[in-house]
Amino acid sequence: MRVLLAYFSRTGENYCNGGRRDLRIGNTEVLADLIAERLNCAVHRIAATEAYSDDYDDTVARNVREQDDDARPGIANPLDSVDGYDTILLASPIWNLRPPMIMQTFATSYDFTGKTVHPVTTYAMSGLGTTPQDYAKSCRGARIGDGLAVRGEEVRSAGAAAVEAWLRRRASSTEAAPGCADGELVPLFSVVDRLPAATALRPGCRVSPRGPSGGRWRCRCGRLALEMAGRAA
Repeated sequence: MRVLLAYFSRTGENYCNGGRRDLRIGNTEVLADLIAERLNCAVHRIAATEAYSDDYDDTVARNVREQDDDARPGIANPLDSVDGYDTILLASPIWNLRPPMIMQTFATSYDFTGKTVHPVTTYAMSGLGTTPQDYAKSCRGARIGDGLAVRGEEVRSAGAAAVEAWLRRRASSTEAAPGCADGELVPLFSVVDRLPAATALRPGCRVSPRGPSGGRWRCRCGRLALEMAGRAA
């Protein structure tokens, strides 16, 4: 299972419990780092061609204009494609109930056919906001998976536990994996140290190689049900 974590994060003056707080590292970057420490994934930080102001009120005003205009702010470091990935985590703050419009720039730039997109957000009051609906519309061909939302004020104290709980839930979920005509079922975001010595899968079947935990593995066409011990990536 090839995973990409693409995230946008903003430093500077941020909302914090009804007031303001200057952040050297943005809340979403903190959350992205926590995920990357626990999951074998490629990481891409989305940078705006025109950087967002460190001033909170200026950024709020710009975001309102961009939402009203359904704008597509430029990305300074676009990826050539997302073709090499099966699962994509799109991480951002929530601004006025929605992800920043630069996330729409990213989402509308690629073909997500056959891929699973998981929304990941940091927020003050709105949780995932409208990210599942937004990405369902803008990520062409994608399946929208369960999201992760962590309150920005709590990401440094409670983010690790939230990430680990989310990854455990994902590891216990299964979906058909490509490459097996009969529909191999593998835990999402799973890691395997090794298969039992006497185990063999039929040609074309494979076990998802990386992720945060072990679990019960089943390959329909191999008629196998394996209890695997995993380790955190």
